[in-house]
Amino acid sequence: MVDTGASYTVLPMSLLEAAGYAADAAIREQAIVTASGMERVPLFRVEALEALQRVRPGHTVLAHDLPVESGVDGLLGLDFFRGSRLTVDFRSGTIELA
Repeated sequence: MVDTGASYTVLPMSLLEAAGYAADAAIREQAIVTASGMERVPLFRVEALEALQRVRPGHTVLAHDLPVESGVDGLLGLDFFRGSRLTVDFRSGTIELA
């Protein structure tokens, strides 16, 4: 999911573990606001994050499970897009990151 209202990129812990990151390897905890209130979640620095044909080496991601009902596995937050031009064209159904 693309969420420019989210400050951080978020991935579920199960996906991070599948990529080889142990739960105790977090660099720190980060307080976030969720629908259920404030939560503290682990923050990881991953080797690289690739999405929308871009690779972000050494990117930080929060480990947090999004509701199953959302139908998404994770979200790209504002931190992923910083320094880029993001174009969402609803008419054509495309997303471009330049």
